[in-house]
Amino acid sequence: MSTSLPRTHKSRSHSTTQTPTPTKSAVEQRAEILTLPPFPFVTRSPIFSSHLQPYAYELIFPSLAETSPKHNTEIQIDKKDQAKPTFSSAPPHGLLAFTRKIFHILSDQSRCLIHIPEELLLSPHLLTVLPADSTIVALPPTLTPPEQVTEIYRHYVQHGYKVCFDGFQLFDARAPLLTHGGFIRVDFSAMSHTAARSIRKRLPSKQAQLIADNVDTHAARKAAFTTGMDFVQGLFFCCPDLDEEKQEFSVNKITCMRLLRLIHQTEIDLPQIEQTIKQDIALTYRLLLHINSAAFGLRIQVKSVHQALVLLGERGIRQWGSLTSVTSMAKDKPTALVTTSLIRARMCESTANLLEYENSSELFLLGLFSLIDAATGEKMHSLLERIPLAPRLKKILLSLENDAQNIFTTDMPSPFGEILTLAISYERGNWHLMHEASSRLGLHEDLLPGIYLSAVEWASITLLNHRRAEKN
Repeated sequence: MSTSLPRTHKSRSHSTTQTPTPTKSAVEQRAEILTLPPFPFVTRSPIFSSHLQPYAYELIFPSLAETSPKHNTEIQIDKKDQAKPTFSSAPPHGLLAFTRKIFHILSDQSRCLIHIPEELLLSPHLLTVLPADSTIVALPPTLTPPEQVTEIYRHYVQHGYKVCFDGFQLFDARAPLLTHGGFIRVDFSAMSHTAARSIRKRLPSKQAQLIADNVDTHAARKAAFTTGMDFVQGLFFCCPDLDEEKQEFSVNKITCMRLLRLIHQTEIDLPQIEQTIKQDIALTYRLLLHINSAAFGLRIQVKSVHQALVLLGERGIRQWGSLTSVTSMAKDKPTALVTTSLIRARMCESTANLLEYENSSELFLLGLFSLIDAATGEKMHSLLERIPLAPRLKKILLSLENDAQNIFTTDMPSPFGEILTLAISYERGNWHLMHEASSRLGLHEDLLPGIYLSAVEWASITLLNHRRAEKN
């Protein structure tokens, strides 16, 4: 098994990231990622509406201190606001390349909240490369003097952009500007509920909308909306809501988890998979609906589970089974939870393929199951007692439960654990841990932005196609 890879090929192509389809082999996926052009390090954090659907995504970049010297020309941090990494201001074409290639992938037909360096805030380049209808420009509380804040705010409003004031306080000098609407973001973890309600009451315009940041529990999420917040942002959606009214663990969920285990074995056992699907009416219906959708263009109607599985083939079974099982178990949860599960699974699988591991399908399963407790509303250890999963996967998943909010203090010395750590650390913008994990795996970190962006694009397109197939 090889653990040392050549550096990524510097392609001159200016196309968007290629979407690795589920039907491609491990060798094809590896070759595809190795030939992707270089991309800047960036991840995203969803901002949820009261319906728990992503309203926007904050784009998160590393600071200079968090990256190796070779990446310093791609990204930098606003020195006055060390907590909010921003776009690079040098070279200008780096910003243009980012927005042209990556903005539409990360926004996923939504909006993006972006921190821009002070020296670029009035640059005419931004008006040509950032779409006004889907960009929220974040202005830090350190931006001074007041006259400059007013000028920049009006500049973006006049050009059709939304503006967000970060670090908003109860008595904030920027409040009068909100007569034209916009957003303010507060650290909900650092304020009382009384203070949160007071901010809402003191706003000069009902058009201004509040974003509660650092909402990392379901209790905090519920409190945020109760106190008048319009949007929430944080890690709450990755955690099981154990305060929900307890319900019996449904037969459908048990069947879905059994199906996931079967379809990701090295050798697929078609009779067992067929029998498992037949035990659940909903799964049977969804399979037949999928195979008879317009996407397949079949001239005859498929009426049996066996025939549908044969037509799908091994890779098609894995694609359909994985997506259907996860969406079934998380149907009452935020869409971002399913998307994140798929991104983790794809990143783990792609990393394993790059390292030439023979069991990349197990890594896909590990990434997919890493949020299974949040998808089902059950504790991880209780779930794993019901699932026939490989012991090494169970050990890693149990370690997540001991540190559910933050994987970064969990000791995962195994290669599988390192790969999952790598995927989650990139997802959450913990660039230091990402660097350490990639070094231990012998994986050049300049491959990771391509892996992540391909995974985001694949997850988005896969979910879209899945929904379309079920509507036909």
